[in-house]
Amino acid sequence: MKDHHMKGHSDYMMGKKLNEVPKNLDVATTKMSKKGMFKVSIASKLIPVTINKMHARVLTVQKLDGSAVSDAKIEISGQMPQHAHSFPTDPRVTKN
Repeated sequence: MKDHHMKGHSDYMMGKKLNEVPKNLDVATTKMSKKGMFKVSIASKLIPVTINKMHARVLTVQKLDGSAVSDAKIEISGQMPQHAHSFPTDPRVTKN
């Protein structure tokens, strides 16, 4: 194995190669909320998405009738399944 000198990185993590895509990886950009009350979509502001750059996303939350939801409380978490760790930075809201 190579030593990348980066916390948590190596050629193999948890018995998987870093470039191995999990079979159940969900990359959908639009989903219904857990209770089915809202439609949530996310889009990248950085096109194409590239590594080693800060990314910005636009999150849209709509009611079932398509109208916008305002002043929603949003919790964001994420994983980088091919690297076996979470985001390298903490997501934050910059506009509402």
